[in-house]
Amino acid sequence: MEKQWLKRDDKVIIIYKKSVGFTKEPAKLKEYRSIEVNGTPFQTPVFEDNNENEILGIDCFWVLSSLLKDDKHLQYLQKEILRIQQSVLEISELEGYNIPSKVADKEIEKMATDNVQITKSLIQKFGYDPRDEKWIEDELAHTLREKNWFRFERENGAIFANKWEDIVTVYNQKYHDSISIDNAKEISKKRMRYILGSHQIRFSGKSDKKEWVMDSRSFEKKHRDIEQRMIEWSLSHKLKFPLARVKKPVQFDCGSYFNQCIEKIPHVFTEANCRFIKESIVLRIVSYDKQSGYIRLDFTEDVRFIITGKVSETPWIKEDGDYDIKIYPIEVDMSLEILDPI
Repeated sequence: MEKQWLKRDDKVIIIYKKSVGFTKEPAKLKEYRSIEVNGTPFQTPVFEDNNENEILGIDCFWVLSSLLKDDKHLQYLQKEILRIQQSVLEISELEGYNIPSKVADKEIEKMATDNVQITKSLIQKFGYDPRDEKWIEDELAHTLREKNWFRFERENGAIFANKWEDIVTVYNQKYHDSISIDNAKEISKKRMRYILGSHQIRFSGKSDKKEWVMDSRSFEKKHRDIEQRMIEWSLSHKLKFPLARVKKPVQFDCGSYFNQCIEKIPHVFTEANCRFIKESIVLRIVSYDKQSGYIRLDFTEDVRFIITGKVSETPWIKEDGDYDIKIYPIEVDMSLEILDPI
């Protein structure tokens, strides 16, 4: 939603109006008009709807009709409005600016105010905001692509509720890049490991970024090595994965398969919410690292087919929307009976 200068009669879609909230109304540019905001004049677009009613640019968000792809794109832009407005409100309160708000939403205003108070408290305690992740782009990115992706994730957290295909499309358009989905996932994983690896030291009050960087790189390398060993184990066992029997209910996330789980294999779970796999169920061990104790489980191939309708050649790789059996190394001995050598 970058600033664009329009020509008279250019067609737009009004996607948010201060008076009514989210909308989808066709309009056209009538003129630019000088309007004073906080004592400063601004050239503001004035739109005209199909009933010849005027809509001031300072009271709405809009997009060129030619750039709006479909309703899915519209919903994404509308979500961005809320995120951006909250950020603007937080910045204006922190810096003491008087910035007019286009979004009349008390909940957003409250969220912004609450977050500002938390930020001020953290800065007062530590001398910095330990939640600020911008330093990762400056200190840990090895390439321009990594730097851009790290920034993209930081600035567009809400977008990651979408499919990876859509996320990558938005990124490539914004940064004029051609990153693949697999490459984007790898960079995103690296960034998450940097964040997790530095969490403890950032919130300890130590402000030396060299220590943050060292902890981040150490954590990222440790888990990258674990991942590589698990992949190698999976490849060496893919013809016949070892089996394990559940001794104590194991946590389960249905992903996008809740309906299939509750309709086709309800007997596998402790309750109808399908959040735990019950005792005596036999699972496959599809990935394992002896050094760290990390283990990845899946249903047997026939049960997986019942749920997903397909056979996976790489069951150790979690696909978008896939279900997930969650178990930590410390839980393995008490929750599983290993039936085959691993």
